[in-house]
Amino acid sequence: MAVALVLTSISPALGGSPTTLYVDGASPSCSDFGSGAQAAPFCTIGAAVAKVAPGQTVQVAGGTYSEKVTISKSGTPTAPIALRAAPGATVTVTGGTNGFVISGRSWITVDGFTVTNTPDYGITVSSSSSITISNNNVSYAGFQTSGMTRAGIRLNNSTDSLIVGNKSHDNSYAGIMVVGGTRNEVRGNETFRNARGFERAAPGIRIYESTANVVDNNITVPGTAGRVLHGCRLQERRRRRTRDRRRAHRPVPRGRDQPRGQFNRRHDHEQHQRRQRNQESADTQ
Repeated sequence: MAVALVLTSISPALGGSPTTLYVDGASPSCSDFGSGAQAAPFCTIGAAVAKVAPGQTVQVAGGTYSEKVTISKSGTPTAPIALRAAPGATVTVTGGTNGFVISGRSWITVDGFTVTNTPDYGITVSSSSSITISNNNVSYAGFQTSGMTRAGIRLNNSTDSLIVGNKSHDNSYAGIMVVGGTRNEVRGNETFRNARGFERAAPGIRIYESTANVVDNNITVPGTAGRVLHGCRLQERRRRRTRDRRRAHRPVPRGRDQPRGQFNRRHDHEQHQRRQRNQESADTQ
């Protein structure tokens, strides 16, 4: 009986799947066609993701990985899949259309990566459930050009997921965006310096056409070209905007000619409102 117990405890090492697959693009012994063992790691994150199975973790060593990582497998409630930066390492994912893409999957964690300079969303999750996006640093998603702005982290049509502990900044639209989702939580994130640039500041966190989500304990600063708007200054700015709107829509007394300046203010305001609605519609596609 004692011998049987010993054999059972070591059976994963003898023939079972390892719990961790390793990635180290700087290792001279790396190969995308190997086992992903610590002594023979994969060179790219994509190669590890192609081999990962439920219950396994992909651990990525420090360095810059120029790739778009598409996670095409799901975990299970008892055996989730995790992608993690190695403890203490800075792992940068850049150069692809996106940093990480999850679509139609469940029970996946993406933790501890730096994602930067992506033409599209930095991390995008769609039609998925039970996804955790945690402790990532996401920046410079999209372009500050009409029709090309993108959020740093986007959760679309997904449920029961968690976005926690991330920093999302210097993106061309919202730092974090939840579209058409339910029962998701956005907690303990920092968003700052997110701005469209060509028209106006972008939201730090935007929840759009979504129900029963929780947004708590986040720190968000409006995109203001690096400047922090303190409360009193922000209130004063809102008061000025309210005053200008009232003036623009003030009715003209009957029997008097409408001043040309008032007409121009109203016309400019209506044009701005139309541009803003069109841009917000494009940002949520």
